[in-house]
Amino acid sequence: MEKSIKVCNAGSIRVLHFILWVSVITLLGCPQHKGKLITPRGGTVSDPGGVSMIIPAGALARNTYITVTTFHDEAGMPDDGGPLLTFNGAADFGPDGLEFQVPISVTFPSNKPLTPGARFPLFRYDEQNRIWTQTQSMATVSADGRSFSAEITHFSLYGGDGSLGEGGLLDDFDNQFGDGGNPEAALDAYYNWLLEQRPVGYKTVHDGRCVEVVGHFVELTYHVNGVSGDPLRAGGRSSDYTFMVDYSSETVYKNSTTFYNLFATIYYDCSDPDFTVTASPSRISKKEQSAITARLICGAEPMVSQPVTFEAIAGLGTVNPTEASTSSGGEAHTTFTAGEENGRESIYAHYITCQGLQDEHEMIKAANVDIGSTSSGTLELHMTSAFPAIDVSTRVSVELDEDGTVTFGTATLTYEGDDDNGQSRLRRAGTLFIAPIGNTYDTGTDLRFDVNENTTFNEHFQQWVWTGSAWWPVVDTTFSGTWDGGLVFYRSAAESGGSTIEVVNPYGSASWTLKLNPEM
Repeated sequence: MEKSIKVCNAGSIRVLHFILWVSVITLLGCPQHKGKLITPRGGTVSDPGGVSMIIPAGALARNTYITVTTFHDEAGMPDDGGPLLTFNGAADFGPDGLEFQVPISVTFPSNKPLTPGARFPLFRYDEQNRIWTQTQSMATVSADGRSFSAEITHFSLYGGDGSLGEGGLLDDFDNQFGDGGNPEAALDAYYNWLLEQRPVGYKTVHDGRCVEVVGHFVELTYHVNGVSGDPLRAGGRSSDYTFMVDYSSETVYKNSTTFYNLFATIYYDCSDPDFTVTASPSRISKKEQSAITARLICGAEPMVSQPVTFEAIAGLGTVNPTEASTSSGGEAHTTFTAGEENGRESIYAHYITCQGLQDEHEMIKAANVDIGSTSSGTLELHMTSAFPAIDVSTRVSVELDEDGTVTFGTATLTYEGDDDNGQSRLRRAGTLFIAPIGNTYDTGTDLRFDVNENTTFNEHFQQWVWTGSAWWPVVDTTFSGTWDGGLVFYRSAAESGGSTIEVVNPYGSASWTLKLNPEM
């Protein structure tokens, strides 16, 4: 498909061609109806999805039924702009191909806030050739950033990407190339812009799949005043999946011709999205329920209308439904209902990524639900001193009830160290009284322990210096205080060998280790 724009200026004729290839899928949106009858006197038309239009008097030659279908979320928007286009709003206007005698104004709601006053071109979908074409219709963002408006002269499927500037996918290349005085600099500027827009590693949703940019290739072919060139820029690696932009310009003056063709390719692969599963609450009693949520995020973009299946693999309850589709936020939901047995149930979520491609595979994530279970164990304090040498430890008991209440025991730890290095002698002797307090918090994937050390200490500290014949006392003091720092542990780690928090400095260390043994 080719879009030609002719501009007459100072005796020259410039013909610009813009071609954009990309595969597309069937678009889903609000149901279309017969539409609203608009006469040659003009009128307004709006869609419940949010798109509206103003048709001025004289735009239509005869009475016409006008339809519009808004694409306002990821489930229905045309996301097949490839790795470069991410539409903020789109709409299908009908009857398709209808031409107006004067431009009409259309306004699209944006699916996220845009910069007020920003301008960017609309893209039009050519259904026959299955490509998106950058148009000369320039959209302007509203003062509140929630919508953008543009003028169009005929009906089709249009979309706008607010992340682009006024040059769209061309950026400012046409102006940078200018009269062809420095084509290499113009190519470098465009290549750097392309890498900034979609760097290697950039992820987005395309054709219902998560894709990741893996490489770029840009070639400039030019002929300026009898001088030709074919420089190129490339980075990353190639792939079987490509997105291509082709742009040509030819300027004819009285005695000279300036021509260039800019061809850019973005290579991308299908990639795994971020897939997480949570259970809330993650601790329940028999016959109680837990809400299970699976999330699919590709880069920063939720994956919409993706099927996720669930199963309870230990057989300690049931999930319903066993299959759900992700919402506009990329979430699929089910409910786990516990049976009559205590224990730990693992809820598995399954998702088929890269479906229909050679690298199709299954992703599996899990969330645990503890049913009527308790835990008991210890919280150990291990304290060391480098000088004088001290290495002591003690433990307090820990009990975790079914409702998540945690109870700590108490303990007393005494320590003493007396060392010298030939010049200085230090002696430390003291007592720690340990009485931790804390609460638990269900994160949805684990049980978090928020613990206050609540430990008081009393220490006698002495220091001497060597005079050459005897130790001379310089410090002899007693001090006391309280450790009330916050400790954070997680049940899964505590039940799998222990969860440790340690503070180390040049003078010694102090570490706390929570160890739990589940009692189902």
